[in-house]
Amino acid sequence: MENRDLSDVHPLRWNQIRRRITVIENYLSLNNPTVADRNSAAIEIGLSVWQFGRLAETWRIHKRPSMLSTSASTSRRGSRRRDGIDDHVRQIVDNVISEVGTQARNKAVQKLVVERAEKAGVAPPSIGSVWNMLMESRRIGKGQCSTPDGDRQEAIAVGRLWLELPVQVPDGTLVRPE
Repeated sequence: MENRDLSDVHPLRWNQIRRRITVIENYLSLNNPTVADRNSAAIEIGLSVWQFGRLAETWRIHKRPSMLSTSASTSRRGSRRRDGIDDHVRQIVDNVISEVGTQARNKAVQKLVVERAEKAGVAPPSIGSVWNMLMESRRIGKGQCSTPDGDRQEAIAVGRLWLELPVQVPDGTLVRPE
């Protein structure tokens, strides 16, 4: 392995990146790699076969060590959660939801999020992401909602239920009441 520029990689990840480069280059140097070759290479660096395949393809195309490290990309742009939404954008969505309430319409929340994200100079999350965060807020928000005057109160759901349960009459037959 030739000396690679690891300046974009956190120093604590250098050994991991060097090991990944060695394994990937060994794999890519094979004339006709088999499924077993891919499996053993993936196991060697502790990834799934699918993850290894994507990593090897990334290395084949770009040859940039920083693209083999998860921490390199997040250290420059801010931390990201598993859902891929930047913490700053998540904070914008959380603030909007806390202002308008968890029972607000998704369109209203989305509109405010887009306005505030553009004002902050960041890309707004997708409609689905805002909806997921709104649903999560409803799930953990204990039913809080906003009234038109902005007061918070507990929400009460009112509903009806009609049961069609069979009833056993004295002769032993089951009938459904009308």
